[in-house]
Amino acid sequence: LQFGRGSASVDIAGPLTGSTGTPTAAGNATVKSSIAASPQFAILRAFSGIQFNLLPGSSGNHLSTFAQLSVTTVGGLAVQTGLRCAW
Repeated sequence: LQFGRGSASVDIAGPLTGSTGTPTAAGNATVKSSIAASPQFAILRAFSGIQFNLLPGSSGNHLSTFAQLSVTTVGGLAVQTGLRCAW
């Protein structure tokens, strides 16, 4: 599941010059642009990766820590760490 929101805004203003051998003042220019987006709430993905057991649980120990490196089908790369409890 995905949630959040992103936005970007750019305002640029300044002198505009042209060149036909020597710089020529052509006036002033202003450029404004903005965008906002929200992710699709649910999307099907596939993960493939490798896991490293940082502190593996021993016999009788049900806790271990791990790190994972994953590549997704939507062009993403992720690193996760965590604590695992198993019995």
